[in-house]
Amino acid sequence: MDSEKWQEDLDYLAKELPKRHKNLYHQVSAEKFQRAIENLKQNIPTLSNHEITVEFARIVAMIGDGHTELSLIQSATQFERIPLYFYYFGDSLYIIAATESYKSTIGSRVLKIGKSSVEESFEAVKALISHDNDMEYLHSGPRYLAVPKILHALKLTENMEYANFVVEATSGEIDTIKVKAFESGQTQDWQTALALSGNKKPLFLQNQGNNYWFTFLEDTKTLYLNYNRCQNQNGKPSIKEFAKEVFNFVDNNTIYRFIFDLRNNSGGNMKLNRPLIEGISERSSINLKGKLFVITGRRTFSAGTKAAIDLKKNTEAIIVGEPSRGKPNFYSEIEKLQLPNSNIKVEYSVEFYTRFPELGHANYLAVDIPVENSYKDYVEGRDKVFEKILSHHEN
Repeated sequence: MDSEKWQEDLDYLAKELPKRHKNLYHQVSAEKFQRAIENLKQNIPTLSNHEITVEFARIVAMIGDGHTELSLIQSATQFERIPLYFYYFGDSLYIIAATESYKSTIGSRVLKIGKSSVEESFEAVKALISHDNDMEYLHSGPRYLAVPKILHALKLTENMEYANFVVEATSGEIDTIKVKAFESGQTQDWQTALALSGNKKPLFLQNQGNNYWFTFLEDTKTLYLNYNRCQNQNGKPSIKEFAKEVFNFVDNNTIYRFIFDLRNNSGGNMKLNRPLIEGISERSSINLKGKLFVITGRRTFSAGTKAAIDLKKNTEAIIVGEPSRGKPNFYSEIEKLQLPNSNIKVEYSVEFYTRFPELGHANYLAVDIPVENSYKDYVEGRDKVFEKILSHHEN
């Protein structure tokens, strides 16, 4: 990829994206967008490939639409991540999983990335993240902080193949670790802080390979439904058939509360949600204030957010947890364009959905009872969101 080919890709992006997107300039002006294009075009000869790629992502992120994205973690970019998994608990970044070589770092709190503070590093990567609201930063930011080429392009670190991190171990000891990126195609077994603790996984972290499942907790007469993906699963009953099974159980058992967990639901086909939403709204035995709860979180997005919206509008559901990373009224229905020379794929929105007109341009679907889990909760296998629901009593 020489400068001329990159400039051809940039021209293609500048020409095609405004033409294809439903309304590209709903957040950024045409003038500001074009100015960013021209600035990058002039700077391309002075930048290396990975720096140019990062600047492409910055331009796409300016659009302010969570479904219009140039993901920096795709095969065409060849941006490899390091074998650490970061997660924000409150305003602290923790290492909650790692491969065997870095097992000793699990549970550490990250203090610095290269010579920059975590706060400075997080602010830098936020400009590359397409988003509907700030919860997207908590979801995607930690992934980008684990990619050396991104950190290098942002001048947070000095090397493209590895990164240095200053961490505080659970013992309180401060250490600097040097972590190399995976080699292309390399796979390793990951270990998590929770698994190493020996504590049992809370319900929302169980059966994560299943798009949808439910269980009944006899001691509290609670039906817990985990909806991880709005998509029929191969080898399993369809969502429509699953809904029949759920509501057959509801109709034949005494249920004190019904929990609909969307925390891990990043989307899919929103039309498939209907049997579940209608089944709840039609049943007076569970569609009662103080009896029906919906859990959302930073991963809840797109069709997952749509499910939360429909439950909020059409039932007596109380929403608990963190806000979704999707807007109540949002651009969606993804199509893709591929840049001709780099083969980098860019997703873009072709529809706008008004699902909650009275909320207008609000960034969030409000949470009725905000609850966050801490790192201590996570490693102990506790779920304060679930516990809060069990202890809730409607006035």
